Order: sequence, then C-alpha cells, then structure tokens
Amino acid sequence: MNHTDLVIRFIKQKGGAGATNKDIAHATQIKPHQQVFMITSRLRELGLINGNKKGNEWYFYPREKTVNNTDNLINDNRRDELIEFRNALMDEYQKNSEAFDKTIITLASAALAFSVTFLNDIVPNPIIWTYALIFASWISFGLSLVIIVLSYLMAIKTREDTIKQIDKNLSAGKENYNWRISRSATRLSWFSAGALFLGIFFYIIFAISNLLS
Repeated sequence: MNHTDLVIRFIKQKGGAGATNKDIAHATQIKPHQQVFMITSRLRELGLINGNKKGNEWYFYPREKTVNNTDNLINDNRRDELIEFRNALMDEYQKNSEAFDKTIITLASAALAFSVTFLNDIVPNPIIWTYALIFASWISFGLSLVIIVLSYLMAIKTREDTIKQIDKNLSAGKENYNWRISRSATRLSWFSAGALFLGIFFYIIFAISNLLS
C-alpha cells in the first residue's frame, strides 16, 4: 500500500471527526511530513477528499469519490512515482554538477601552476611575441577560477531561495513546491570550462612556439 492509499484509508477511518496533516503523519508514519502535506493537497484538488481550514490547521474528511474514482488514484500513484524519479534525477544532477565544478577548479589551478613552472625552468627566455600568449593563458585560467566561484555562490543563493519559498508555502497552507535549477549557475560553469580550454589553447601555442625555435 502506497502513501496515498494510507492517507485515504486513515481519513476514511476518522470520518466526520476529521484528520489534520499532523494526525495523518503520526498515524501513517509517512516521512518527511511534507509528503503528507503534498498528498492531502493533491487529493483535495482532485476532489477525492474534503478539506476545511480552521485557523492555521487543515481538517480533511472522506468523500464517496474516494471509493470509486480509481482512475484518479492510478494517476496520483503515477504522479508519486514521477516525483520520486525527478527527485532522484535532481540528486544525481547536483552531484555531477559539484564534481564538474571541482574538476574545473583542479585543472585550472594545475594548469596555471604548471605554466609558471614551465616558463621559469624550461623556457626562461621566451620569444618576445609569445609573451602575449602566456599572459592570455594566465588570464583565461584566472577567469575560469573566478567564474566557477561565482557559479558556486549563485547555486547556493538558488537553494536558499527555494528553501525559503517552500517554508513560505507550507506556512500559508500551500503544500506544493518546485525545486529550481540555477540556469545561470549552469551557464557560468560552462563559461568557466570554456575559459579553461581557451587558456590551454594559448599555453600550447606558447609552448610549441618556444620549443621549436
């Protein structure tokens, strides 16, 4: 029996006495409790249960439709599955994004350090015109690091705003929420990668030009 079925069964058991989200969460042991809020909100919107707000608390009551409206229940079950799948994808996206950013930081830092060492130990007197190339590569590497830091900060801000919106919705009795992806942070990550590759390109031209001279 899934969470939606547990919620409907408990509300039917309570009958005319009504059941609050807190009552349902305690009786069904559904965790996190926000899941109960989302389920009761959807059931009420679908017309499968009645809802009456008293003060700051919602009370839910059974309706006859909860017995026969199997199509809606099937759709609701499918919605739960899709939400769980989406949350899993979001977790994977978050992990991959953090790994990508760490890789960019590592590569940019290593490339910057290696280019300085190369200039000091292998090509201490480079061709005059190639100075522009090495300076361009350093600027690109440094820009890559700055952009990736900005991407981190923007992603943190997006998470904070999302958490605040969820808390606000729950306080207002709105149980729906939408986890947002920071598109700007994603774009910044790609710009950072572009700056890194550009720096590598400049550095390769610098190295080849001096080693072959």
